[in-house]
Amino acid sequence: MTGRVRTTELPTLRCRGLRLRFGARPILDGLDLDVGRGEALAIMGPSGSGKTSLLHCLAGLRQPDAGDISVAGAELTRMSHRQRARVRLNSIGMVFQFGELLDELTVGENVELPLRLRRERGTAAGRLLGSVGLADRGGSWPAELSGGEVQRVAIARALAGRPVLLLADEPTGALDEGLSRAVGELLRSSASAVGAALVVATHDPIVASSMDRTARLRHGQLVAA
Repeated sequence: MTGRVRTTELPTLRCRGLRLRFGARPILDGLDLDVGRGEALAIMGPSGSGKTSLLHCLAGLRQPDAGDISVAGAELTRMSHRQRARVRLNSIGMVFQFGELLDELTVGENVELPLRLRRERGTAAGRLLGSVGLADRGGSWPAELSGGEVQRVAIARALAGRPVLLLADEPTGALDEGLSRAVGELLRSSASAVGAALVVATHDPIVASSMDRTARLRHGQLVAA
């Protein structure tokens, strides 16, 4: 098996034959991947192996040179930039290495941002912050949070839009071992609670141990660990 996560139903995320090059260097080289509803996959590999590039393709932020990506049946690679952005807003949640919260918004406003972008009334911040153990921090500013708290808020924000696919790019890269374990377990439990497929790009074995399965990105393909 080369990185394909087997499921008993139509996968939430399906990739076939992904290819991506930076100049003459192949980053993705015929990569296949399936992740089912509620499944959690860790993708490991050293810096520069292409993990972030793969996640950007899965999120519709970057078009691969070849291949197909579908998210809950939506064929991202056959869509326009605007159509991919709509799928990303409505179906995909993202957690970045440093949280990427907006400093000019309160914690609660950061969490509700996806709903505001969808022109929905934001009322979910308290519940979502409670689910990540920060029920009392909605009125705080990002600068007042610790690194671990920032990542918890980022997870809450990623869940606000009720995504079918949750992507996390090195979410514990700036955290110590104890916080890494807590954030990895929170990602896994949060995705499972809403039935979202979860893909975490990481070099951290502690985070990978919290997932259902692990694959390594080698020479542009995923190899089951």
